[in-house]
Amino acid sequence: MTLVSLIQRYHSASDLFRRKVLSELDQLIGQLDVGVTPSQYYLLGAIQEKEPCSISSLAKKMDVTPSAITVMLDRLVQSKFVSRYHDEKDGSQLYPRMHPILGNK
Repeated sequence: MTLVSLIQRYHSASDLFRRKVLSELDQLIGQLDVGVTPSQYYLLGAIQEKEPCSISSLAKKMDVTPSAITVMLDRLVQSKFVSRYHDEKDGSQLYPRMHPILGNK
């Protein structure tokens, strides 16, 4: 087995696993009926795990563009799951924060 074929098998298996987990998560979320997508749940977990976190660090963690994170955050802000605040040192930098009722640190 070559390194290339091993890498291809790994990517194939991890993609299959990810799709299966997201499918099951989507079913569970549908049962909860709270209006949050699996990606938004993952984003909420990433925010809670490491506050403060920049949009770019969240994008890197989720392997999406910063603009995709911004769209998800806009929806979560609108639903009052998160808020945004400005960095005290760099006022132009915005950070997401979990809504206090959801278990903010």
